[in-house]
Parts: sequence; C-alpha cells; structure tokens
Amino acid sequence: MGAPSEITPVESPSVKAEVWIYRRTTLGTARQVQVGFKTVAVDTEALPDGRTRVMHSRDEPIFQEELEMFDETVRLLLFNDTYTEQTRSFQRRVTRR
Repeated sequence: MGAPSEITPVESPSVKAEVWIYRRTTLGTARQVQVGFKTVAVDTEALPDGRTRVMHSRDEPIFQEELEMFDETVRLLLFNDTYTEQTRSFQRRVTRR
C-alpha cells in the first residue's frame, strides 16, 4: 500500500501503538445531465433599420458533465509494529463541471 497519508500515535503505557491512515479518491461514473434550456433563433428577418427580428425560435437543452467520486479511507491499527486491525470507510461525492 505504500507510505501512509498519516500516522497517528495512540497513547498506551505498555506498548507502542499507531494508526496508519491511507486515503485515495477514485472516479465512479461520468455522465451528461440536463441542467436547463436555452432559446435559440431558428428563423430571423433583417429589418430596414439594421435590427434583426426573430421569426421562430426553439428551446435546446443545456448539459453539464456530472462526475461521481469515491473517497476511501483505510485505517490500520498496529501494536508493536504488528498489524492487528483494519477499518475502511467510503464517502460518495457528485460534482458538476
């Protein structure tokens, strides 16, 4: 697993105890999600004064990428430099960009 992200000593009068903490983030799914609409001119007409008049328009969807991420934390308990116990936790995050 390599070097831990963090090592936390545990108070103990008789033994050396530490918690080794490993963290990593992995990508889950990536997908396009609709977040709204925008109105787009389909047919326009040029007016004599230089302005443009919209004759017809339509709504088009607006999409953003949605990323699912997982933050994993593994904690290893060591007594006298010997592995004794492990806990693992996951946290899911969803972000848009």
